Amino acid sequence: MRAAVLLRLRELRRRGGLALLVVAAPSLLLLALLGPGYGLASDLAVTLGYGGALLCGAFPLALDRERRRSHLTGASPVAPWAWALGSAAGAGVAAAAATFVLLAAAGLGAAAAGGTETREAYALNERATIWLTPERRIRIPPDTRALRTYVRAFLAAEDAVGASGAVPLVVDGREIKVPADQPVSLPATPPEITIRNPDPARAVGIAGDETRALGAERSFLGNALLAAIAPALAAFALAALGAAAGANLSGPVAALLATTFLLVASLKGFLLETWEHEGKVAAAVAGDEHDHEDHAGHHHHHEPVRRAPPAVQAAMRGILGIVPDLPALDTTDRVARGEWVGVGYKRGRRAATFAAVALLLAGALGGLGVFARRTP
Repeated sequence: MRAAVLLRLRELRRRGGLALLVVAAPSLLLLALLGPGYGLASDLAVTLGYGGALLCGAFPLALDRERRRSHLTGASPVAPWAWALGSAAGAGVAAAAATFVLLAAAGLGAAAAGGTETREAYALNERATIWLTPERRIRIPPDTRALRTYVRAFLAAEDAVGASGAVPLVVDGREIKVPADQPVSLPATPPEITIRNPDPARAVGIAGDETRALGAERSFLGNALLAAIAPALAAFALAALGAAAGANLSGPVAALLATTFLLVASLKGFLLETWEHEGKVAAAVAGDEHDHEDHAGHHHHHEPVRRAPPAVQAAMRGILGIVPDLPALDTTDRVARGEWVGVGYKRGRRAATFAAVALLLAGALGGLGVFARRTP
């Protein structure tokens, strides 16, 4: 098994993986230092890390392309499942290390440019807009120093749909003006903050799902490095799954299969929301449909909305249920906003579980491919 790990790592270095990393990491560091900042650099780092994980895992080692059999595995005394497990582990270690290095380079570049003021952030568990009608008192954690939120303002007149410019607010007795639909920080003193709308001509509220209570200051670079752990573990899992596919399929087909898995995992939240939302809408429309006559006396018949059979719906929910939610593991957007993500027990546990399950599947399924391809 150890031989399989080392062979996979040496093969990746021989194919130029280390050289590409040496070029990509300084490029991301300079992009974060001189360019738009950490946000774009971290997005590119995650994209490159996941893409590299699929490629280094899906494409097999030296292969006899005519007979489609690997003489390396055939000559090794290692058991097929141990070889597959070691090969997947080698690809996973390389992908995880590369992803972490790329994200660390983006964090170093942003930190050298001054970084972002980072504080411990607590959500208020408010999903809807908190309307100031005209005053609201919001309880905040004891160590809160400020409240960061988005202010939404609408003119009270029926023919007006919005209000632009500065919005007046009274925060704990002090009147201030803040921009609408932009991130703003409001001074806050525990245990609660009182916000009042002094302008009766406007309907003013704050976005509950975007509001964060900001606490003690923390290190931006430390935040960026901790946020890189979960995506690195996700890259490990993707490389391991790609190695399992590469042991059973040709390189391009295995890469296509792994890419499809990556797309579904990246869009899991969107697909679930779309599936549930459209299903509810279709049911509501179907319940309201009936035959009717218009003013001219013409009879109209509405065809019922066709929905997927229950078996198909259950299958789709089952498939999306077992696929991990990759965007939930990536918290670099919160790092860019200055929110302390810390170790993240739940996020780290999900990422570690994903990596462990992927490694076990790679050993089991990849072992079948190694066994079938060995020279008799």
